[in-house]
Amino acid sequence: MTTLDKRHVAKARKLVFDKFPEMAGAKPSVGAKRFQSKGCEDSVKTRYVVTFQKDISLPEGGELRRLVRVTMDGDGEVIRLTSSK
Repeated sequence: MTTLDKRHVAKARKLVFDKFPEMAGAKPSVGAKRFQSKGCEDSVKTRYVVTFQKDISLPEGGELRRLVRVTMDGDGEVIRLTSSK
């Protein structure tokens, strides 16, 4: 299984830090998931999930663990961006 190009990880990092500035400094972890398209038995593709995790201090004094996930294809195109509250 191939790994995600460093340029694509940098693209995900920029997207997350621009949209969620409180995530600045969070280190990404990259995971790969293989799947087969419906109707195409011989077409197996790989999607990559770049996950950012950071504990954010709340104004009331507590902390909140924030997760942001960027799902990308092998060409570095963003398929989905999700975050926890």
